[in-house]
Amino acid sequence: MRALEPGFRLRLRSATQDAAETIVRAARNGSEALELREGGRHLLRSAEPLERTAWIAYAERIAAELDASLATEATFGATPAPFGLAVDSHAFGWSHLLNLRTWGIGFDGPPLLIDEAERRVFGAAVHRLGTRLRSASRILAKKPYDPDRLPGLVAEELERLVCDVLNEQESVATLANMDEDFLEKTDLRVRYPELARKRGARVQVAWTVDERAFRRKAESMRYREEMVFVTPFTLAKEFPETPQQIVHRFRYALRHATQDPRGPLAMVAPQLREAIRTTVRQQALSTTERLRDRQGSR
Repeated sequence: MRALEPGFRLRLRSATQDAAETIVRAARNGSEALELREGGRHLLRSAEPLERTAWIAYAERIAAELDASLATEATFGATPAPFGLAVDSHAFGWSHLLNLRTWGIGFDGPPLLIDEAERRVFGAAVHRLGTRLRSASRILAKKPYDPDRLPGLVAEELERLVCDVLNEQESVATLANMDEDFLEKTDLRVRYPELARKRGARVQVAWTVDERAFRRKAESMRYREEMVFVTPFTLAKEFPETPQQIVHRFRYALRHATQDPRGPLAMVAPQLREAIRTTVRQQALSTTERLRDRQGSR
């Protein structure tokens, strides 16, 4: 897939500056919500005045990160498919293209197909940018963080990989908004029909193989008994390898993310992918029961 049009950076920079100005203006005028339209639909909210220069600097930083994340390292020949494109026997919906692009995977094929793919990638990228700015404004409204301390745009690789694995057979997982991640230690949200939870169950993803150290960290999390944990030692209960061996498998997959058009999930053993899906689903059901028990006891 060829590089984005030369005006991409200018358009993205303009969008971020507009967003920053919009939030600052809304805060200073006491408005509850103002709408920003630039390649997508974003509702940006804020409750406290924000320092204009610092805010715009943060917006430009994550815009640059977004721009860098769209570079491709591997390109696969594609053909049209219903609601997206196909590579060999693998079909990808339009909604998957931005995620694949952040793994360094691009596509080549008929010009009209690739033009549409580029348009979809840009629209999804700007939508993600707007969502991140909205989350940042919520964080800054609650606590006086310096914007320089806020996370960047692209989620941690392990979180994205686990999200891909959970969505391999059905669309059930999304990366948590930055305010959930930053303030509530929630990396993912999973939504299964049997949960009957609009926002889904909270998921925390971690690399550590030191179970005692992780438990100490988990003790600081609010309502930790209502959270799903995906760690090497929880997966080792469903997959016949040690936590260290499981971490090695993940690291190998991330090092070879562009060898398959599906991204790094293709490098994870099918049995381990199934163990991840089974573990998360079972924990989501049990943690939802504990949530409802707590709510019922009020």
